[in-house]
Amino acid sequence: MAKSGRTSLNRDIDFLRNRIGVPMIHVETLGAGGGSIGHVNNFGMLEVGPQSAGATPGPASYGKGGELPTVTDANLVLGYLEPDAVLGGCVTLDKDKALQAVQKHIADPLKIDLAHAAFGISAIVNQNMANGIRRITIEKGYDPRDFALICAGGAGGMHIVDLAEEMGIGTILIPKIASCLCAFGQIISDIKYNYLATQMMIIAPDSELQSLNATLHELESLGVQKLLEDGFAEDDIIIERTMEMRYVGQVHECNVLIPNGKLDVDSVQTILEAFHHRHKELYTYDERDNKVELVNIEVAVIGKISKPKLPELAKQQGDVSQAQVGSREMIMDQEYEWIDTPIYNGEEFGAGAIVAWPALIQEPTTTIVIKKGWQAELHETGTYKLTKAA
Repeated sequence: MAKSGRTSLNRDIDFLRNRIGVPMIHVETLGAGGGSIGHVNNFGMLEVGPQSAGATPGPASYGKGGELPTVTDANLVLGYLEPDAVLGGCVTLDKDKALQAVQKHIADPLKIDLAHAAFGISAIVNQNMANGIRRITIEKGYDPRDFALICAGGAGGMHIVDLAEEMGIGTILIPKIASCLCAFGQIISDIKYNYLATQMMIIAPDSELQSLNATLHELESLGVQKLLEDGFAEDDIIIERTMEMRYVGQVHECNVLIPNGKLDVDSVQTILEAFHHRHKELYTYDERDNKVELVNIEVAVIGKISKPKLPELAKQQGDVSQAQVGSREMIMDQEYEWIDTPIYNGEEFGAGAIVAWPALIQEPTTTIVIKKGWQAELHETGTYKLTKAA
């Protein structure tokens, strides 16, 4: 998650009962992939994951020996995936095997319709993902409704609208390259070195700042020297500084962005105000009469790399219906009604193309399901923007 252009970091990583103090990008992992297996547990309830069919043998519909129903199989039963579609040039989806797996392992044991069973798998995996979003937003003091939801992964576009609905998010961004978004991000990412030091002291207008300024300068110098050795020019180097602070007597710290340059009385006032504000965001209150304690200081030294100029899509010419390549019956919600849904070839869209519910957009490496009340508009950068239809 990113707020105001800043990536969220996690400083509370535990490994084998040991706390790792090194800040890491906050990634919430959960078993919610296309290979996640749907099963009926010992209490007679439907669950999805964390067991996975993986790539081998994979979902039942892969025809590679897998017999258990997965999220991919459910999406195929619901009509979101094209029967007999070839994935990656080597796997052909077998809808009959998906139907048999969902029927045998979910519908029959629960004594429910096949469509209900498939939709149940999809709904539960969506809840698993929504819970992950809650853990990095609501539980961290952020309102998810203030953010746009970005879709990564080839299968994400079939679930993303349900996630946005669940979290109250009104804007979804789905790049055409969603299936390789991580690799693309790696290519264009800046180089960053993080330096962390413990500095226990009370932060107040009358605090002695000489030692703190010296430590900050030392950490910054280390990072700048490293980037200069990497070949960056001084003009391409940016420094960001943060402090982990808490009220005296507390256990957990708040991370606060602080000004660059030599700290003085005015800087301290700015830092304290930022801390009180952040504490209130996280915990709904502040204690302005309590003393504030500094625990750790962190310096991020960033080397900016040149970003490639991406090609811009030509404007949409004519009606979007020209891109329709067929239609297929799909189940979109808990009404369990089969809706004849137009299918569009996304490669034939131009910038400004708008498609409203019901619709399915096929891209070479991703599939986007437009559900009730939503529409998709293609931006010139090759990113679909999904919003509530007017």
